[in-house]
Amino acid sequence: MRTGPFPGSIIMTGIPSGVDILADPQHLLKSSDQLTVTIQDIGALSNHAISEPESCKIMPCNY
Repeated sequence: MRTGPFPGSIIMTGIPSGVDILADPQHLLKSSDQLTVTIQDIGALSNHAISEPESCKIMPCNY
């Protein structure tokens, strides 16, 4: 019997907004930071963080 993830599954990671604000020192993402997620026997996905446009800070943007 196969267990997930199944083809087409969405894998989401992270923590609720603001949790790391309480850390000392804070570990906040900066523009151009590289994030890599690796899943054994599947592979790795890397992305670079980008700054949120000023207009999205006033009204949420839909990406």
